[in-house]
Amino acid sequence: MQVKILKFILWAFLITTSLCVRRAYSQSAQEINSVVNMIEDAVLKVVESVKRADPSIQIIAIWKIEAGANQPIDVSLLEDQLTTALIRAGNFRRFQVMDRVALQVRAADLKLELPEVFDRRKMMQIGKALGVEAFLIGSAALTDEGLILDLKLVGTELGLFVWADRLLGHDKAAIAQQSQRQEAAHRAIEQQRLQKQLKSSSDAMLRSLLLPGWGQFYTKSSSRGLTYLFAEAISWGIFLQASSDEDESGTNTQKQIGLALIVVNHLVSGMDAVISTNSYNRKLMSNQNLSLQLNPRDKQIQLTYHRRF
Repeated sequence: MQVKILKFILWAFLITTSLCVRRAYSQSAQEINSVVNMIEDAVLKVVESVKRADPSIQIIAIWKIEAGANQPIDVSLLEDQLTTALIRAGNFRRFQVMDRVALQVRAADLKLELPEVFDRRKMMQIGKALGVEAFLIGSAALTDEGLILDLKLVGTELGLFVWADRLLGHDKAAIAQQSQRQEAAHRAIEQQRLQKQLKSSSDAMLRSLLLPGWGQFYTKSSSRGLTYLFAEAISWGIFLQASSDEDESGTNTQKQIGLALIVVNHLVSGMDAVISTNSYNRKLMSNQNLSLQLNPRDKQIQLTYHRRF
């Protein structure tokens, strides 16, 4: 018995652990994709901004981009993406780009050491020796708003900043998903609000059967409601007049006519209330891009919202 209990506890522990690991892995993969999307968006903005730098600078190289301490970021991926984008921009004869690896190889050939800490004098010396006109330096930090890049181009001739910009990269996929969720929530709220405004044909018919015109007022058809109320008043007038008339020769006939008018008015008003309800709902749905559909599975009427683009 104890062995079975221990096995059960062990299996429960293993299943719970595997689910937690799987959840953690999926979250980390999602975060990685989000960061990659931020990098791609930021890199495009960097390239467009660098193109507006000093046109006399033709050869640039990436010196180093430091990562923020709060939320680490894969700087190597950022540098690779940035280098590739700048090289593609260079294909339009704007400038030439030297990546970090090529920079280290050429520096090693000339027996020059690239310092880890930014040094303006050594940078000018190395840049002139390698034929680089400007070095790209800066930092990258992840925030709640997105990926913030603080970048600068340092000219190797005088060691001055020739370009600087602060750029923010967004996860456009996440923004699009959030926008879709907000739009879906808005549609759901709109559907609930409009569902409350839809009228029930059975309620309208019952109202009109009890009191002609009541169902028409229920569906905002005041003129038709007044017509049936007026016809009801006339029918009851004929019936009551016949009931109070002392001459019994025509009393029965007038009573039958009045009673027949009352019954017919109730029936016609009830049927017309159904038509009035359908007209009201159709008009409401056409104004709000809605439609009613019958679900073939559960035979339930569904309210569908259509957005026009």
